[in-house]
Amino acid sequence: MKKKTDHRFMLRAVGFTGGVLLLVLATFAADRPREGEMLKAEALAVPEMYVQKRMAGEKDAPSDTLRRRGLTEEEVRATCFSCHEINEEGYVGEDPNHPLNQIPLRDRNVWEVELNLPIACGMCHTVVEPTSIPQRRWSDVIEHMQGIFEKREWPVTYEDDQWLDILHFYATGSKTFSDIPDDPPPSGLRFTVSGMGRIPPASIYPMVGNVNVVDLDQNNQPDVLATDFLLGSLVWIHRVDTAWVEETLAYTPTPAKAETCDYNGDGHLDILLACIGNASPTDDLVGSVLLLTNDGSLKFRADTILTDVGRLADARPVDFDNDGDMDVVVAVFGFLTVGEIGWLEQDDEGRFEYHSIIKKAGGIHVIPTNLNDDDRMDFIGLIAQEHEEIIGFVNKGDGKFEQHLIYKAFTPAFGFSGIELVDLDEDGDLDIIATNGDAIDLPGVMVLPYHGIQWLENKGNLEYEPHPLLSYYGAYRAVPGDMDGDGDLDILAVSLFNQWVNPTRMSAIWLENDGALNFTPHGIGVEVSSLISVDIGDMDMDGDLDFVTAGMHVMKDPHKRIGRINLWTNEGPME
Repeated sequence: MKKKTDHRFMLRAVGFTGGVLLLVLATFAADRPREGEMLKAEALAVPEMYVQKRMAGEKDAPSDTLRRRGLTEEEVRATCFSCHEINEEGYVGEDPNHPLNQIPLRDRNVWEVELNLPIACGMCHTVVEPTSIPQRRWSDVIEHMQGIFEKREWPVTYEDDQWLDILHFYATGSKTFSDIPDDPPPSGLRFTVSGMGRIPPASIYPMVGNVNVVDLDQNNQPDVLATDFLLGSLVWIHRVDTAWVEETLAYTPTPAKAETCDYNGDGHLDILLACIGNASPTDDLVGSVLLLTNDGSLKFRADTILTDVGRLADARPVDFDNDGDMDVVVAVFGFLTVGEIGWLEQDDEGRFEYHSIIKKAGGIHVIPTNLNDDDRMDFIGLIAQEHEEIIGFVNKGDGKFEQHLIYKAFTPAFGFSGIELVDLDEDGDLDIIATNGDAIDLPGVMVLPYHGIQWLENKGNLEYEPHPLLSYYGAYRAVPGDMDGDGDLDILAVSLFNQWVNPTRMSAIWLENDGALNFTPHGIGVEVSSLISVDIGDMDMDGDLDFVTAGMHVMKDPHKRIGRINLWTNEGPME
Protein backbone atom coordinates (compact mmCIF):
# COMPACT_ATOMS: atom_id res chain seq x y z
CA MET A 1 0.00 0.00 0.00
CA LYS A 2 1.32 3.43 -0.92
CA LYS A 3 2.45 5.41 2.09
CA LYS A 4 0.36 8.51 2.68
CA THR A 5 1.33 11.82 4.19
CA ASP A 6 -0.18 12.34 7.61
CA HIS A 7 -3.48 14.19 7.69
CA ARG A 8 -6.13 14.88 10.26
CA PHE A 9 -9.72 15.99 10.39
CA MET A 10 -12.19 18.13 12.41
CA LEU A 11 -15.25 20.39 12.59
CA ARG A 12 -15.48 24.05 13.40
CA ALA A 13 -18.99 25.48 13.84
CA VAL A 14 -21.14 28.41 14.93
CA GLY A 15 -19.61 31.90 15.36
CA PHE A 16 -20.07 35.58 14.58
CA THR A 17 -17.83 37.06 11.91
CA GLY A 18 -17.98 40.73 10.94
CA GLY A 19 -21.41 40.82 12.57
CA VAL A 20 -22.44 37.42 11.26
CA LEU A 21 -23.39 34.31 13.26
CA LEU A 22 -21.37 31.50 11.65
CA LEU A 23 -21.36 27.77 11.54
CA VAL A 24 -17.94 26.77 10.26
CA LEU A 25 -16.53 23.57 8.93
CA ALA A 26 -12.79 23.59 9.58
CA THR A 27 -9.86 21.40 8.68
CA PHE A 28 -6.05 21.34 8.39
CA ALA A 29 -2.80 19.38 8.16
CA ALA A 30 0.35 19.54 10.30
CA ASP A 31 3.43 17.58 11.33
CA ARG A 32 2.74 14.21 12.89
CA PRO A 33 4.33 12.80 16.03
CA ARG A 34 6.77 9.89 15.90
CA GLU A 35 5.26 6.43 15.41
CA GLY A 36 3.87 5.23 18.72
CA GLU A 37 4.10 8.66 20.32
CA MET A 38 0.93 9.28 22.31
CA LEU A 39 -0.12 12.49 23.94
CA LYS A 40 -1.71 12.25 27.36
CA ALA A 41 -5.45 12.89 27.23
CA GLU A 42 -7.91 14.80 29.29
CA ALA A 43 -11.51 13.74 29.89
CA LEU A 44 -13.49 12.85 26.77
CA ALA A 45 -17.03 11.53 26.46
CA VAL A 46 -17.42 8.90 23.74
CA PRO A 47 -20.88 9.11 22.11
CA GLU A 48 -22.79 5.95 23.06
CA MET A 49 -24.51 5.89 19.67
CA TYR A 50 -21.15 5.02 18.10
CA VAL A 51 -20.10 2.55 20.78
CA GLN A 52 -23.28 0.49 20.47
CA LYS A 53 -22.91 0.12 16.72
CA ARG A 54 -19.15 -0.56 16.60
CA MET A 55 -18.47 -3.79 14.72
CA ALA A 56 -15.96 -6.32 16.01
CA GLY A 57 -12.41 -6.03 14.63
CA GLU A 58 -8.99 -6.89 15.99
CA LYS A 59 -8.80 -9.06 19.12
CA ASP A 60 -5.83 -7.41 20.81
CA ALA A 61 -6.44 -5.12 23.78
CA PRO A 62 -5.82 -1.42 23.05
CA SER A 63 -3.63 -1.16 26.14
CA ASP A 64 -1.43 -4.06 24.92
CA THR A 65 -0.80 -2.19 21.69
CA LEU A 66 0.24 0.87 23.63
CA ARG A 67 2.63 -1.15 25.79
CA ARG A 68 4.26 -2.65 22.71
CA ARG A 69 4.83 0.92 21.49
CA GLY A 70 7.01 1.47 24.54
CA LEU A 71 4.58 3.45 26.72
CA THR A 72 4.84 3.04 30.47
CA GLU A 73 1.98 1.65 32.53
CA GLU A 74 1.23 5.17 33.74
CA GLU A 75 1.08 6.49 30.17
CA VAL A 76 -1.14 3.60 29.09
CA ARG A 77 -3.62 4.31 31.84
CA ALA A 78 -3.50 8.07 31.21
CA THR A 79 -4.45 7.42 27.60
CA CYS A 80 -7.14 4.78 28.13
CA PHE A 81 -8.60 6.26 31.32
CA SER A 82 -9.22 9.55 29.55
CA CYS A 83 -12.43 7.98 28.24
CA HIS A 84 -13.13 4.78 30.16
CA GLU A 85 -11.77 2.34 32.71
CA ILE A 86 -9.71 -0.74 31.86
CA ASN A 87 -9.20 -3.85 33.94
CA GLU A 88 -5.92 -5.51 34.89
CA GLU A 89 -5.80 -7.35 31.57
CA GLY A 90 -6.10 -4.09 29.71
CA TYR A 91 -9.70 -4.56 28.56
CA VAL A 92 -12.82 -2.44 28.96
CA GLY A 93 -15.12 -4.41 31.22
CA GLU A 94 -15.10 -8.21 31.41
CA ASP A 95 -15.96 -8.90 27.77
CA PRO A 96 -12.97 -9.02 25.37
CA ASN A 97 -15.47 -8.49 22.54
CA HIS A 98 -16.64 -5.17 23.96
CA PRO A 99 -16.53 -2.68 21.02
CA LEU A 100 -13.85 -0.58 22.71
CA ASN A 101 -11.63 -3.64 23.00
CA GLN A 102 -11.60 -3.95 19.22
CA ILE A 103 -9.80 -0.67 18.56
CA PRO A 104 -6.07 -1.03 19.26
CA LEU A 105 -4.06 2.12 18.76
CA ARG A 106 -2.29 1.05 15.62
CA ASP A 107 0.23 2.88 13.46
CA ARG A 108 -1.12 6.32 12.56
CA ASN A 109 -0.27 6.08 8.86
CA VAL A 110 -2.05 2.74 8.52
CA TRP A 111 -4.96 3.89 10.62
CA GLU A 112 -5.42 7.04 8.56
CA VAL A 113 -5.53 5.07 5.32
CA GLU A 114 -8.02 2.62 6.80
CA LEU A 115 -10.25 5.53 7.79
CA ASN A 116 -10.04 6.98 4.27
CA LEU A 117 -9.47 10.47 5.68
CA PRO A 118 -7.44 11.90 2.77
CA ILE A 119 -10.27 11.11 0.37
CA ALA A 120 -13.37 11.64 2.49
CA CYS A 121 -12.07 14.88 4.01
CA GLY A 122 -9.44 16.02 1.54
CA MET A 123 -11.86 16.14 -1.37
CA CYS A 124 -13.18 19.45 -0.05
CA HIS A 125 -10.43 20.81 2.18
CA THR A 126 -7.23 19.92 3.93
CA VAL A 127 -7.64 17.39 6.70
CA VAL A 128 -6.97 18.41 10.23
CA GLU A 129 -4.25 17.54 12.73
CA PRO A 130 -5.62 16.17 16.05
CA THR A 131 -3.64 18.71 18.06
CA SER A 132 -5.64 21.62 16.60
CA ILE A 133 -8.50 20.99 19.02
CA PRO A 134 -8.42 20.35 22.78
CA GLN A 135 -8.82 16.65 23.46
CA ARG A 136 -11.92 17.07 25.60
CA ARG A 137 -13.81 18.55 22.61
CA TRP A 138 -13.23 15.84 20.04
CA SER A 139 -16.42 13.92 20.81
CA ASP A 140 -18.41 17.11 20.11
CA VAL A 141 -16.45 17.59 16.90
CA ILE A 142 -17.13 14.11 15.58
CA GLU A 143 -20.85 14.23 16.33
CA HIS A 144 -21.11 17.60 14.57
CA MET A 145 -19.06 16.37 11.65
CA GLN A 146 -21.39 13.45 11.14
CA GLY A 147 -24.28 15.91 10.90
CA ILE A 148 -22.36 18.01 8.38
CA PHE A 149 -21.70 14.95 6.22
CA GLU A 150 -25.40 14.14 6.19
CA LYS A 151 -26.43 17.72 5.37
CA ARG A 152 -23.94 18.14 2.55
CA GLU A 153 -24.64 14.66 1.12
CA TRP A 154 -20.99 13.76 0.54
CA PRO A 155 -20.35 11.02 -2.04
CA VAL A 156 -18.02 9.40 0.52
CA THR A 157 -19.64 8.57 3.86
CA TYR A 158 -18.87 6.73 7.09
CA GLU A 159 -20.84 4.16 9.05
CA ASP A 160 -21.29 4.63 12.79
CA ASP A 161 -18.54 2.14 13.63
CA GLN A 162 -16.16 4.13 11.41
CA TRP A 163 -17.07 7.35 13.22
CA LEU A 164 -16.06 5.66 16.47
CA ASP A 165 -12.72 4.73 14.92
CA ILE A 166 -12.25 8.35 13.84
CA LEU A 167 -13.03 9.55 17.35
CA HIS A 168 -10.34 7.27 18.79
CA PHE A 169 -7.91 8.37 16.09
CA TYR A 170 -8.27 12.03 17.06
CA ALA A 171 -8.75 11.64 20.80
CA THR A 172 -5.56 9.64 21.22
CA GLY A 173 -3.55 12.05 19.07
CA SER A 174 -4.76 15.30 20.62
CA LYS A 175 -3.60 17.19 23.67
CA THR A 176 -4.56 19.65 26.37
CA PHE A 177 -4.10 23.33 25.52
CA SER A 178 -2.42 25.72 27.93
CA ASP A 179 -3.90 29.18 28.36
CA ILE A 180 -2.15 32.07 26.68
CA PRO A 181 -0.69 34.61 29.14
CA ASP A 182 -3.06 37.08 30.76
CA ASP A 183 -3.84 40.13 28.66
CA PRO A 184 -1.76 43.21 29.48
CA PRO A 185 -3.36 45.44 32.13
CA PRO A 186 -4.55 48.94 31.23
CA SER A 187 -1.55 51.16 30.56
CA GLY A 188 -0.33 54.00 28.37
CA LEU A 189 -3.68 55.74 27.84
CA ARG A 190 -6.75 56.13 30.03
CA PHE A 191 -10.26 55.73 28.64
CA THR A 192 -13.69 56.33 30.18
CA VAL A 193 -16.70 54.36 28.97
CA SER A 194 -20.25 55.60 28.45
CA GLY A 195 -23.35 54.40 26.64
CA MET A 196 -24.52 55.96 23.38
CA GLY A 197 -28.11 56.20 22.19
CA ARG A 198 -30.73 53.95 23.74
CA ILE A 199 -29.58 52.16 26.86
CA PRO A 200 -31.39 48.80 27.16
CA PRO A 201 -32.67 47.47 30.50
CA ALA A 202 -30.31 45.23 32.44
CA SER A 203 -32.38 42.16 31.55
CA ILE A 204 -31.67 42.59 27.83
CA TYR A 205 -28.50 41.21 26.29
CA PRO A 206 -27.83 43.47 23.26
CA MET A 207 -26.85 42.09 19.86
CA VAL A 208 -25.34 44.85 17.73
CA GLY A 209 -23.60 43.65 14.58
CA ASN A 210 -21.50 46.61 13.49
CA VAL A 211 -20.61 50.23 14.25
CA ASN A 212 -19.22 52.68 11.72
CA VAL A 213 -18.01 56.21 12.54
CA VAL A 214 -19.24 58.53 9.76
CA ASP A 215 -20.40 62.11 9.22
CA LEU A 216 -23.82 61.38 7.76
CA ASP A 217 -25.18 64.93 8.09
CA GLN A 218 -21.87 66.40 6.87
CA ASN A 219 -21.63 68.93 9.70
CA ASN A 220 -17.94 68.17 10.30
CA GLN A 221 -18.74 66.26 13.48
CA PRO A 222 -18.46 62.47 13.76
CA ASP A 223 -21.53 60.34 14.29
CA VAL A 224 -22.27 56.61 14.24
CA LEU A 225 -24.19 54.13 12.11
CA ALA A 226 -25.02 50.88 13.90
CA THR A 227 -26.90 47.71 12.99
CA ASP A 228 -29.06 46.24 15.75
CA PHE A 229 -29.89 42.54 15.37
CA LEU A 230 -32.50 42.46 18.14
CA LEU A 231 -34.41 45.53 16.95
CA GLY A 232 -33.93 44.70 13.28
CA SER A 233 -32.88 48.26 12.59
CA LEU A 234 -30.21 50.55 11.21
CA VAL A 235 -29.71 53.42 13.63
CA TRP A 236 -27.92 56.75 13.42
CA ILE A 237 -26.43 58.18 16.61
CA HIS A 238 -25.48 61.85 16.42
CA ARG A 239 -24.75 64.67 18.81
CA VAL A 240 -27.44 67.18 19.74
CA ASP A 241 -25.93 69.77 22.06
CA THR A 242 -24.12 67.59 24.62
CA ALA A 243 -26.23 64.43 24.22
CA TRP A 244 -25.95 61.52 21.81
CA VAL A 245 -29.35 61.02 20.15
CA GLU A 246 -30.37 57.83 18.36
CA GLU A 247 -32.66 57.78 15.31
CA THR A 248 -33.87 54.74 13.37
CA LEU A 249 -33.22 55.03 9.64
CA ALA A 250 -34.56 51.67 8.46
CA TYR A 251 -36.09 48.45 9.70
CA THR A 252 -35.02 45.16 8.14
CA PRO A 253 -34.44 41.62 9.44
CA THR A 254 -30.96 41.35 10.96
CA PRO A 255 -28.98 44.14 9.29
CA ALA A 256 -25.27 43.34 9.31
CA LYS A 257 -23.22 46.30 8.10
CA ALA A 258 -23.67 49.82 6.70
CA GLU A 259 -21.43 51.82 4.35
CA THR A 260 -21.94 55.43 3.24
CA CYS A 261 -21.72 56.46 -0.42
CA ASP A 262 -23.04 59.10 -2.81
CA TYR A 263 -25.07 56.83 -5.05
CA ASN A 264 -26.58 59.48 -7.30
CA GLY A 265 -23.88 62.15 -7.14
CA ASP A 266 -26.12 64.78 -5.54
CA GLY A 267 -23.65 65.56 -2.77
CA HIS A 268 -25.70 63.88 -0.03
CA LEU A 269 -24.54 60.70 1.67
CA ASP A 270 -26.58 57.60 0.93
CA ILE A 271 -26.21 54.22 2.65
CA LEU A 272 -25.53 50.68 1.44
CA LEU A 273 -26.90 48.18 3.94
CA ALA A 274 -25.80 44.53 3.92
CA CYS A 275 -28.47 42.36 5.54
CA ILE A 276 -27.65 38.94 6.92
CA GLY A 277 -31.37 38.20 7.22
CA ASN A 278 -31.07 35.63 9.99
CA ALA A 279 -28.63 35.54 12.90
CA SER A 280 -28.94 31.77 13.19
CA PRO A 281 -27.03 29.44 10.86
CA THR A 282 -29.04 28.61 7.76
CA ASP A 283 -28.61 28.02 4.05
CA ASP A 284 -31.93 29.72 3.36
CA LEU A 285 -31.75 32.60 0.88
CA VAL A 286 -32.45 35.31 3.43
CA GLY A 287 -29.67 37.80 2.58
CA SER A 288 -30.18 41.11 0.81
CA VAL A 289 -28.66 44.51 0.02
CA LEU A 290 -30.61 47.70 0.61
CA LEU A 291 -29.81 51.09 -0.90
CA LEU A 292 -31.00 53.96 1.30
CA THR A 293 -31.17 57.14 -0.78
CA ASN A 294 -30.91 60.45 1.09
CA ASP A 295 -33.37 63.12 -0.09
CA GLY A 296 -31.13 65.85 1.29
CA SER A 297 -32.98 66.23 4.57
CA LEU A 298 -31.76 62.92 6.04
CA LYS A 299 -34.94 61.13 5.02
CA PHE A 300 -34.10 57.88 3.29
CA ARG A 301 -35.93 55.86 0.63
CA ALA A 302 -35.11 52.17 0.92
CA ASP A 303 -34.76 50.07 -2.24
CA THR A 304 -33.76 46.41 -2.26
CA ILE A 305 -31.11 45.96 -4.95
CA LEU A 306 -30.20 42.33 -4.21
CA THR A 307 -32.24 39.51 -2.73
CA ASP A 308 -32.56 35.71 -2.86
CA VAL A 309 -28.98 35.10 -1.75
CA GLY A 310 -27.56 33.49 1.38
CA ARG A 311 -26.84 35.39 4.56
CA LEU A 312 -24.97 38.48 3.43
CA ALA A 313 -22.15 39.99 5.48
CA ASP A 314 -20.69 42.90 3.51
CA ALA A 315 -21.55 45.27 0.65
CA ARG A 316 -19.25 48.08 -0.55
CA PRO A 317 -19.54 50.74 -3.26
CA VAL A 318 -17.09 50.62 -6.18
CA ASP A 319 -17.03 51.40 -9.91
CA PHE A 320 -15.70 48.18 -11.45
CA ASP A 321 -16.58 48.91 -15.10
CA ASN A 322 -15.37 52.53 -15.21
CA ASP A 323 -18.68 53.82 -16.52
CA GLY A 324 -18.97 56.55 -13.91
CA ASP A 325 -21.70 55.06 -11.76
CA MET A 326 -21.66 53.05 -8.55
CA ASP A 327 -21.48 49.28 -8.64
CA VAL A 328 -21.46 47.14 -5.47
CA VAL A 329 -19.21 44.25 -4.38
CA VAL A 330 -20.77 41.80 -1.91
CA ALA A 331 -19.74 38.98 0.42
CA VAL A 332 -22.40 36.32 0.95
CA PHE A 333 -21.47 34.28 3.98
CA GLY A 334 -24.28 31.74 3.70
CA PHE A 335 -23.74 28.67 5.86
CA LEU A 336 -22.74 25.21 4.61
CA THR A 337 -23.88 24.79 1.02
CA VAL A 338 -24.59 28.43 0.17
CA GLY A 339 -22.14 31.34 -0.01
CA GLU A 340 -20.30 33.40 -2.61
CA ILE A 341 -18.49 36.58 -3.59
CA GLY A 342 -20.09 38.67 -6.33
CA TRP A 343 -20.90 42.14 -7.61
CA LEU A 344 -23.87 44.23 -8.65
CA GLU A 345 -23.46 46.03 -11.97
CA GLN A 346 -25.45 49.25 -12.33
CA ASP A 347 -26.81 49.98 -15.80
CA ASP A 348 -27.68 53.32 -17.40
CA GLU A 349 -31.20 53.15 -15.97
CA GLY A 350 -30.00 52.73 -12.40
CA ARG A 351 -30.90 49.03 -12.25
CA PHE A 352 -28.55 46.48 -10.71
CA GLU A 353 -27.63 43.09 -12.20
CA TYR A 354 -25.90 40.53 -10.01
CA HIS A 355 -22.82 38.59 -11.14
CA SER A 356 -21.35 35.77 -9.05
CA ILE A 357 -17.54 35.65 -8.99
CA ILE A 358 -16.75 32.67 -6.76
CA LYS A 359 -18.97 30.12 -5.02
CA LYS A 360 -17.58 29.59 -1.52
CA ALA A 361 -19.36 29.75 1.80
CA GLY A 362 -17.89 32.06 4.42
CA GLY A 363 -17.53 35.48 2.76
CA ILE A 364 -16.90 38.09 5.46
CA HIS A 365 -15.30 41.23 4.03
CA VAL A 366 -14.79 42.61 0.51
CA ILE A 367 -12.68 45.79 0.32
CA PRO A 368 -12.21 47.67 -2.99
CA THR A 369 -8.64 48.71 -3.81
CA ASN A 370 -6.28 48.89 -6.79
CA LEU A 371 -3.96 45.90 -6.55
CA ASN A 372 -1.89 46.42 -9.70
CA ASP A 373 -1.91 50.19 -10.33
CA ASP A 374 -3.89 49.94 -13.56
CA ASP A 375 -7.05 51.90 -14.42
CA ARG A 376 -9.48 49.33 -12.97
CA MET A 377 -10.58 48.83 -9.38
CA ASP A 378 -9.91 45.45 -7.81
CA PHE A 379 -10.78 44.14 -4.34
CA ILE A 380 -9.56 41.94 -1.50
CA GLY A 381 -11.90 39.36 -0.01
CA LEU A 382 -11.83 37.45 3.27
CA ILE A 383 -13.45 34.01 3.25
CA ALA A 384 -13.85 31.92 6.41
CA GLN A 385 -15.64 28.57 6.89
CA GLU A 386 -13.38 25.68 5.85
CA HIS A 387 -11.36 27.99 3.58
CA GLU A 388 -9.82 30.56 5.99
CA GLU A 389 -8.17 32.59 3.24
CA ILE A 390 -7.58 36.10 1.97
CA ILE A 391 -7.86 36.47 -1.81
CA GLY A 392 -6.96 39.32 -4.14
CA PHE A 393 -9.46 39.70 -6.99
CA VAL A 394 -7.80 41.48 -9.93
CA ASN A 395 -10.22 43.14 -12.34
CA LYS A 396 -9.43 41.98 -15.90
CA GLY A 397 -12.29 43.91 -17.48
CA ASP A 398 -15.60 42.72 -18.95
CA GLY A 399 -16.72 41.60 -15.51
CA LYS A 400 -13.90 39.06 -15.14
CA PHE A 401 -11.73 38.77 -12.03
CA GLU A 402 -8.47 36.87 -11.62
CA GLN A 403 -7.94 35.34 -8.19
CA HIS A 404 -4.64 35.56 -6.32
CA LEU A 405 -4.31 33.78 -2.98
CA ILE A 406 -2.77 36.29 -0.58
CA TYR A 407 -2.88 34.22 2.59
CA LYS A 408 -4.26 30.86 3.69
CA ALA A 409 -4.29 30.02 7.38
CA PHE A 410 -2.37 26.99 8.57
CA THR A 411 -5.63 25.57 9.89
CA PRO A 412 -9.27 25.96 8.95
CA ALA A 413 -9.86 26.25 12.69
CA PHE A 414 -8.06 29.61 12.46
CA GLY A 415 -11.24 31.64 12.99
CA PHE A 416 -10.74 34.59 10.65
CA SER A 417 -13.03 37.43 11.74
CA GLY A 418 -12.01 40.53 9.80
CA ILE A 419 -9.51 42.48 7.72
CA GLU A 420 -8.65 46.15 7.29
CA LEU A 421 -6.48 47.78 4.60
CA VAL A 422 -3.96 50.41 5.73
CA ASP A 423 -0.43 51.54 4.88
CA LEU A 424 0.87 50.52 8.28
CA ASP A 425 4.56 50.84 7.40
CA GLU A 426 3.93 54.05 5.42
CA ASP A 427 5.82 52.86 2.35
CA GLY A 428 3.14 53.89 -0.12
CA ASP A 429 1.15 50.67 -0.49
CA LEU A 430 -1.72 49.12 1.45
CA ASP A 431 -1.02 46.37 3.95
CA ILE A 432 -3.61 44.17 5.68
CA ILE A 433 -4.45 43.98 9.37
CA ALA A 434 -6.25 40.71 10.11
CA THR A 435 -7.94 39.27 13.18
CA ASN A 436 -8.80 35.67 13.91
CA GLY A 437 -10.90 34.88 16.95
CA ASP A 438 -14.10 33.19 15.91
CA ALA A 439 -14.68 30.77 18.78
CA ILE A 440 -18.18 29.28 18.76
CA ASP A 441 -16.90 26.22 16.99
CA LEU A 442 -19.06 23.74 18.85
CA PRO A 443 -21.79 23.95 21.48
CA GLY A 444 -19.99 26.25 23.88
CA VAL A 445 -17.17 28.70 23.24
CA MET A 446 -13.73 27.31 22.42
CA VAL A 447 -11.00 29.96 22.48
CA LEU A 448 -7.73 28.83 20.94
CA PRO A 449 -4.12 29.87 21.59
CA TYR A 450 -3.58 30.87 17.97
CA HIS A 451 -6.32 33.53 18.08
CA GLY A 452 -4.92 37.02 17.63
CA ILE A 453 -3.88 39.91 15.41
CA GLN A 454 -1.45 39.95 12.52
CA TRP A 455 -0.09 42.39 9.98
CA LEU A 456 0.32 41.22 6.39
CA GLU A 457 3.02 43.45 4.93
CA ASN A 458 2.58 44.31 1.26
CA LYS A 459 5.85 43.42 -0.49
CA GLY A 460 4.58 44.25 -3.98
CA ASN A 461 3.41 42.07 -6.89
CA LEU A 462 0.58 40.65 -4.76
CA GLU A 463 3.03 39.17 -2.27
CA TYR A 464 2.38 39.67 1.46
CA GLU A 465 4.57 38.78 4.42
CA PRO A 466 2.71 37.87 7.64
CA HIS A 467 3.82 39.33 10.98
CA PRO A 468 1.99 37.98 14.06
CA LEU A 469 1.48 40.89 16.45
CA LEU A 470 -0.39 39.49 19.45
CA SER A 471 -2.06 36.33 20.74
CA TYR A 472 -5.49 37.54 21.84
CA TYR A 473 -8.43 35.26 22.60
CA GLY A 474 -11.48 35.99 20.49
CA ALA A 475 -9.88 38.84 18.50
CA TYR A 476 -12.67 40.10 16.29
CA ARG A 477 -11.82 43.50 14.87
CA ALA A 478 -8.66 45.59 14.60
CA VAL A 479 -8.44 49.12 13.19
CA PRO A 480 -5.48 51.47 12.72
CA GLY A 481 -5.12 54.92 14.23
CA ASP A 482 -2.65 57.19 15.99
CA MET A 483 -4.02 56.59 19.46
CA ASP A 484 -1.21 58.35 21.36
CA GLY A 485 -0.72 61.22 18.92
CA ASP A 486 2.98 60.56 18.27
CA GLY A 487 2.67 60.55 14.48
CA ASP A 488 2.66 56.83 13.68
CA LEU A 489 -0.14 54.30 13.32
CA ASP A 490 -1.09 52.18 16.30
CA ILE A 491 -3.70 49.40 16.28
CA LEU A 492 -6.89 49.15 18.33
CA ALA A 493 -8.54 45.74 18.75
CA VAL A 494 -11.54 44.19 20.50
CA SER A 495 -12.49 40.67 21.58
CA LEU A 496 -15.87 39.01 21.17
CA PHE A 497 -15.17 35.57 22.65
CA ASN A 498 -12.83 35.35 25.58
CA GLN A 499 -12.40 33.78 28.99
CA TRP A 500 -14.83 36.30 30.43
CA VAL A 501 -14.90 34.43 33.74
CA ASN A 502 -11.35 35.79 34.15
CA PRO A 503 -11.71 39.50 35.04
CA THR A 504 -8.21 40.28 33.74
CA ARG A 505 -9.11 39.42 30.15
CA MET A 506 -9.38 42.67 28.19
CA SER A 507 -12.30 43.39 25.87
CA ALA A 508 -10.27 46.18 24.24
CA ILE A 509 -6.53 46.64 23.80
CA TRP A 510 -4.24 48.87 21.77
CA LEU A 511 -0.87 48.08 20.23
CA GLU A 512 1.54 50.98 20.53
CA ASN A 513 3.83 51.50 17.53
CA ASP A 514 7.27 52.76 18.56
CA GLY A 515 7.78 54.24 15.10
CA ALA A 516 9.87 51.29 13.95
CA LEU A 517 6.91 48.88 13.69
CA ASN A 518 7.57 47.29 17.06
CA PHE A 519 4.23 47.00 18.83
CA THR A 520 3.70 47.01 22.60
CA PRO A 521 0.27 45.79 23.76
CA HIS A 522 -1.66 47.80 26.35
CA GLY A 523 -4.93 46.81 27.94
CA ILE A 524 -7.71 49.38 27.79
CA GLY A 525 -10.43 47.85 29.93
CA VAL A 526 -13.23 45.38 30.33
CA GLU A 527 -16.06 47.64 31.50
CA VAL A 528 -18.16 45.94 28.82
CA SER A 529 -17.41 42.55 27.26
CA SER A 530 -18.30 40.66 24.08
CA LEU A 531 -17.30 43.33 21.56
CA ILE A 532 -17.82 42.39 17.93
CA SER A 533 -17.07 45.68 16.20
CA VAL A 534 -15.08 48.88 16.75
CA ASP A 535 -14.39 52.09 14.89
CA ILE A 536 -12.20 55.10 15.63
CA GLY A 537 -12.90 58.82 15.56
CA ASP A 538 -12.40 62.03 17.51
CA MET A 539 -15.86 61.79 18.99
CA ASP A 540 -15.50 64.65 21.49
CA MET A 541 -13.57 66.88 19.05
CA ASP A 542 -10.67 67.42 21.47
CA GLY A 543 -7.89 66.44 19.09
CA ASP A 544 -7.27 62.80 20.04
CA LEU A 545 -8.82 59.54 18.92
CA ASP A 546 -11.69 57.91 20.80
CA PHE A 547 -13.51 54.77 19.73
CA VAL A 548 -16.99 53.26 19.57
CA THR A 549 -17.83 49.58 20.15
CA ALA A 550 -20.73 47.21 19.48
CA GLY A 551 -21.77 44.61 22.04
CA MET A 552 -22.84 41.20 20.72
CA HIS A 553 -23.83 39.31 23.83
CA VAL A 554 -24.32 35.79 22.49
CA MET A 555 -22.82 34.39 25.70
CA LYS A 556 -23.57 35.53 29.22
CA ASP A 557 -20.90 37.41 31.12
CA PRO A 558 -20.61 36.13 34.71
CA HIS A 559 -19.63 39.66 35.77
CA LYS A 560 -22.59 41.24 33.89
CA ARG A 561 -20.45 43.70 31.91
CA ILE A 562 -23.18 44.41 29.40
CA GLY A 563 -23.11 47.15 26.79
CA ARG A 564 -24.97 47.91 23.56
CA ILE A 565 -23.20 50.79 21.81
CA ASN A 566 -20.44 52.38 23.87
CA LEU A 567 -18.16 55.38 23.54
CA TRP A 568 -14.64 54.99 24.92
CA THR A 569 -13.30 58.51 25.45
CA ASN A 570 -9.54 59.00 25.29
CA GLU A 571 -8.52 60.94 28.42
CA GLY A 572 -4.84 61.05 27.51
CA PRO A 573 -1.77 59.44 29.10
CA MET A 574 -2.05 57.62 32.38
CA GLU A 575 -0.37 59.44 35.26
